[in-house]
Amino acid sequence: MLEIIGIILFIQGALGFGGPAFFGQEAGLLHQWVDLPPAAYLGITVIGAVLTAAGTVLRRSSRADR
Repeated sequence: MLEIIGIILFIQGALGFGGPAFFGQEAGLLHQWVDLPPAAYLGITVIGAVLTAAGTVLRRSSRADR
């Protein structure tokens, strides 16, 4: 579950940053709810990557315990 949340955050952060930076228009869903600066979208992308990695590590460690 942690991985899924991380992937969603990663995608929304990347779209939120990449849309205005590369295409000149906003992309993703977050911009419809909140107005964030580009640095915040990069932070959301990093948080998503960390959650995805943590979820993978936790899932693998729980399988190793069995």
